[in-house]
Amino acid sequence: MMNYYNTNKLKNPELNSASKKAKTQKKEVKIMFLTVIDRGWTASEIWLDKFKDRGVPITSIRRALSDLTNDNFIYKTEYTKQGYYNAPEHIYKIDDHKSQRNLF
Repeated sequence: MMNYYNTNKLKNPELNSASKKAKTQKKEVKIMFLTVIDRGWTASEIWLDKFKDRGVPITSIRRALSDLTNDNFIYKTEYTKQGYYNAPEHIYKIDDHKSQRNLF
């Protein structure tokens, strides 16, 4: 799975830098799920808790959630909460079996 989707057609060294940032963000989101296994998270909750003050766009968090879902590490529940932008957001939870595996 790609860590960065090069929709803006970056070239190196910017592409390499963006890819590294995306990979780090994905790891940090993964750690949040592993740290509090019994809790579900929305994109806004993750963004507000860890990334907003660092200038990371919420779309980067949504990308990380999509990647982790595609990796079968987390799953999107049927439940929603009102998000930061006043729209309903799905709650994601860790797959209980994944919490017993290696971190990365």
